[in-house]
Amino acid sequence: MKNYFPVLVLLFLVNTLFAQSKSIAETKALFWGADDPYAKITEIPEKWNKESAVIIYQEFNYEYEGTTRSVDYRESTRRRIKLLDKSAVDTYSEFSFAERFKVEKGFYGKGGRVIAGVKVIKSDGTETEIDMEDAVEVKNDAQETLKKIAVPDLEVGDVIDYYYYIYEPFMAMGEYIFEPIISPLNGAYPIMKQKLEFVVGKDFFINFNSLNGAPDLQVEDDSNKRKVIYSLNDEDRKKVDDLRWYYPRRVEPIVKFQVVYARKAKLERSAEAFLGEKEEVKSKVSKKEVFHYFQERYSFTSDVKNLNKYLKEQEIRKPNVLDMVKEAYYFFRYDRLISKIEPIIFIQEGYISYLPMSYGRFLDDDGFINLFGSFLKSNKISFDVIAAVPRTISNIESLLLRDEITSLIRVNLKEPIYISRFGLHTTFNHIPEELEGVDAYELRLDDKFRMVSIGDCQIPKSSHVDNQSETITQVSFSEEDINLLEVERHCSHSGHNRTRTQNDLVYLYDYLDEEYKHFDLKPYLERADIKKKAKEKVRTKIEAKRETQDEQQLEAFEANAKSDMDMPIKSYDTFEVLSLGRMEEEELSFKETFKMEGLVKRAGKNYILEAGKLIGGQVALKEKEKERKADIYMPFSRSFINEIKIKLPNGYTVEGLENLNKKVENATGGFVSDANIADGFLEIKTLKYYKNNFEKADNWPLLVEFLEASYKFTQEKVLLKKQ
Repeated sequence: MKNYFPVLVLLFLVNTLFAQSKSIAETKALFWGADDPYAKITEIPEKWNKESAVIIYQEFNYEYEGTTRSVDYRESTRRRIKLLDKSAVDTYSEFSFAERFKVEKGFYGKGGRVIAGVKVIKSDGTETEIDMEDAVEVKNDAQETLKKIAVPDLEVGDVIDYYYYIYEPFMAMGEYIFEPIISPLNGAYPIMKQKLEFVVGKDFFINFNSLNGAPDLQVEDDSNKRKVIYSLNDEDRKKVDDLRWYYPRRVEPIVKFQVVYARKAKLERSAEAFLGEKEEVKSKVSKKEVFHYFQERYSFTSDVKNLNKYLKEQEIRKPNVLDMVKEAYYFFRYDRLISKIEPIIFIQEGYISYLPMSYGRFLDDDGFINLFGSFLKSNKISFDVIAAVPRTISNIESLLLRDEITSLIRVNLKEPIYISRFGLHTTFNHIPEELEGVDAYELRLDDKFRMVSIGDCQIPKSSHVDNQSETITQVSFSEEDINLLEVERHCSHSGHNRTRTQNDLVYLYDYLDEEYKHFDLKPYLERADIKKKAKEKVRTKIEAKRETQDEQQLEAFEANAKSDMDMPIKSYDTFEVLSLGRMEEEELSFKETFKMEGLVKRAGKNYILEAGKLIGGQVALKEKEKERKADIYMPFSRSFINEIKIKLPNGYTVEGLENLNKKVENATGGFVSDANIADGFLEIKTLKYYKNNFEKADNWPLLVEFLEASYKFTQEKVLLKKQ
């Protein structure tokens, strides 16, 4: 829940009358009434005097009320903040909000409304309420109408007190699952006191849990007994530390909850959520509940005739099960995702008015599991379903919300194969980085492919060798200017290193062309059933898009090189993609050339070369980072290899070679470098690797050892001495 900013923006815009909402006067009294215990508090603890701002008090309220079909949802936030520097003043000097909007919940949303209030308390106690009638209408980037108001004469030392109240009535067909709310109890500023409250009526289910030391939920009495009121009170929270390799949901105190409306028993059974008892808080999901939930949702009856026909045509069949499963994955990646992309161009140009009905289907976990499971079932290939919670969220024991689960398939071969939901560049037998090494549930199937039991398992994790980046660099001094270095790099990325780089560097027509070649297909334009004249118009558009892509891709490669080198590049000249890395055995591989300056400095008749910087940017730890109490959550194990050959200018030798030879290795990873002179070249080799994706805080000093070594290497120089 991002409630640390004053921009109160709701992005829907229909001016409609509505009922049962509070009036402006009632809303103001709710937050700033005579019984407000925080109305006179302006002082903060001395320990926070040097912070940017301090939250004196904040509260979040959520209210759910339903009748036969109508549901009313109300949400409000109130904050009272002392501003201690110019940055905080700038942040809170302007508010924006949509006063009225269309509710897009349920099958029919009525008109919703936002009521907001802002006041400023000066250091002498003077209070000024901002007149919201002075708000002016503006358009945001999406051309939606918002109300915007400035807070004049805001100064360091002021206290700003604001609230917003949202009312959203809508119609539901007896069932509605509200978006889960994940709320950390600390944020950008320290917090003196805070309260979370939610109120539910009949026919609502509540999932709630406090994690990592957050306070428990309290039940409050409601005099008319028509609602249940739950609240959580908290105080004295420091701001979130700006830590490296850190998953706040695994470390910081946090609360998560979700409310589900289900009026009838049959709707309760079909709800896409783990439900407890009505009007009672459910704080844990058992293994048995997970089993029954998925047992009802996985039937493995999807139509896979086209796939089986394709495999038969390609003569890929048993006993080559591994090849069958591999080609099935790439078939589905193309058929259910990639093949639906190019028709969008035709829609944009107006030559077709719809996409095939299958567009967008099977892209969620459940749809994919049913689809791929149907293929495996039709070919009698043994498999189980794995249900896991990404390590960025929590462990499986803290499971509470349906959206926390990610599912994948384990094909039970001699060496098990893991199949995860496809994306543009995902590959066969690739486990998402956020699932590596986590404890999970295995949903076991019998020989008739019925889900019959559930057990525990652990998802494998890759090694640093599996996720490797290798860069081979040739460097020469420009003949015109010795201060100018001409660089040619050959970069290769595998595993998760490949996946992360692909998203930035692999473009639309790169992978479309590859798919057409793999499946021996003509481009979509050639297969499209449209008139010749219209086809030529689209061809012209596509050629223009390709030219634009080439320009954008050049810019992307240049940005990637600058990021790698962590310094300016004088000119980025060429790039060539050698392989896209979209098949499991392939690396993402490319060549590029560019020029750099600033690494060579004259020293009399000699030159100083900052050779260490040629391995690219390295982690530069600040002094305060060297002490750490929190555990270290890294994305995955990984390694980085650099091989650099620097052509020495004629008539020069190298001094200081010993500065480029280092070796620091321990249980968490290492940095090793070696440098020598051979055949007129200064040759440098480095290896940096992280052994694990998680380290206990006690191991932080070991990580610091080789992180410091790699950074210090980038500061090393050699002397090019004139003979």
